[in-house]
Amino acid sequence: MSSTHHVPAAQLMDYILERGRAGEHLLFDDTLIRATFSPEFGLPNQGAEGLARVTTTLKTLTQLGTIGGTREFIARLPRDLQEQVCFHYFQILESVASTEEVVLH
Repeated sequence: MSSTHHVPAAQLMDYILERGRAGEHLLFDDTLIRATFSPEFGLPNQGAEGLARVTTTLKTLTQLGTIGGTREFIARLPRDLQEQVCFHYFQILESVASTEEVVLH
C-alpha cells in the first residue's frame, strides 16, 4: 500500500495494525519506539486532560487516510504526545493480538 494513496480510514487502520502485528510499525520510526520504551520513559500521570488529548489525537489518526499523512501528523506533535501515542498504539496492538490468540476448535 502506498504511503500517499488515500484509502478508507477503517481499511487503513486495519492495514496498519496488521503490519504492526507482523513487526512492521508504519507510523513510528525506530528512534521514537526506542525512546517510548526506554527505561527513562515513564508514562506520566496524564489525568483526564492528558487522556483526552491522547484520545483526540488517536481519533484524528484514524481519519487521515494515508500512511504518509499520518506519519507527518505524528511528527508535528509535541514529543511527549508522540511518545504517548506510540505507547497507546502498542497497547492497542497487544489488545488486538490477545483477542486473536484465542482459537476454538
